[in-house]
Amino acid sequence: MLNEKNRLSRYGSIAGLSLVLGGALLTQSVGPGVAVAHADTVATSSPLISSLASVPTTTAATITWTTDQPANSQVTYGTTTSYGASTTLDSNLVTLHSETLLGLVPSTAYHYMVTSAGASSTAATSSDQTFTTTALPVVAPVISAITSVPTTTSATITWTTDQPASSQVNYGTTTSYGASTTVDTSLVTAHSQTLLGLMPDTVYHFALTSVDVSGTATSSDLSFTTTDLPVVGTTTATTTPSGYPTFSDIQVLQDQITQLQNQINALNQRLQSFFGDNTQGSQGGWHCPGHNNGSHGGSTGTTTPGTGDNGGSNGINGGGTTGGSTGTTTLAAPQASIDPVSPVRAGTSVDFGGRNFGSEEAVTVTAHGALVTTAHADGGGNFSTGSLPVSNTVGAVTYTFTGQTSGIVRTVVLTITA
Repeated sequence: MLNEKNRLSRYGSIAGLSLVLGGALLTQSVGPGVAVAHADTVATSSPLISSLASVPTTTAATITWTTDQPANSQVTYGTTTSYGASTTLDSNLVTLHSETLLGLVPSTAYHYMVTSAGASSTAATSSDQTFTTTALPVVAPVISAITSVPTTTSATITWTTDQPASSQVNYGTTTSYGASTTVDTSLVTAHSQTLLGLMPDTVYHFALTSVDVSGTATSSDLSFTTTDLPVVGTTTATTTPSGYPTFSDIQVLQDQITQLQNQINALNQRLQSFFGDNTQGSQGGWHCPGHNNGSHGGSTGTTTPGTGDNGGSNGINGGGTTGGSTGTTTLAAPQASIDPVSPVRAGTSVDFGGRNFGSEEAVTVTAHGALVTTAHADGGGNFSTGSLPVSNTVGAVTYTFTGQTSGIVRTVVLTITA
């Protein structure tokens, strides 16, 4: 009886009085003036949050905590105490909680707070906490997919990087390079640079450089060869297309041109040596280089005029007083010319010499439209191109020499042999 009274005093009330246990009203009528409490009482206090921790990475963070009773899990977070983002509510009732935050920014401070609520309890929220995501690793760009597309006097270099970076090419005829393109500071992954002013049929070395905030990437040494100047008359087939001269035809013509040029040069030299300040009569006979005219004039030193073809017999120094008047010979200016050159072997060099171009003028040398070099004519209009590389391909190449002041144009066909 005593135990029963004690039980009733804890869980019940008499004459309409009720008891409160654990903060909840727990009564049930069992008869007039008698109320008995339920035995299955429910806790209503909020969970107690403890052991709060964060483990950040570059773009994520794992938040863990414990509660003193089973409860759900949620994290509210952001870069300020206003937060602005939340994880999806995990309704599983647990005492060990873990939530992962994704899509974070590297090297950034974040604020967060956790919330947990039991099945029938109010939610508990932690105070504001912080963590900082880790920085991106410092890794230089990786260069790959390098290509080079050379032409006669230029080349286009392309490559890719695994992260946006700048673009530059170092290049030259040796591994010391010596030339560079202008740095393109645009941060891209697909790169392209064009090298200009290159020499035909020449090996060039190059290396690439790409830079971003993580570091500098440089490629190993690479190389390409520019294409050769076009060669007239060369064919790769065993037969020549109809209507086109063969290499043999061109070589024969070149030999003939060379012989004619030699003859013209020799004749020019003889004319210059024969003509001086000598004079000739404007009447009375044919022109005779090196002598005074009047071969059909009167006799030497006399006043007897010659008459027609029967005049004096000595017309070398004559001319008579009436056999023909004397005049002054006007000689044509020496013609500009290029010294003849013999056939040269492929892959060697040639030195062209020019005569009688404009005084102190620049003379450009081109081959099939491409500039090869520029020479300087001296006061007498003479020049030398210096040593020029010759194509590695057997055939004939036409070189054009143009005086930039005088407008004089001369051409030479160079025969290239094996």
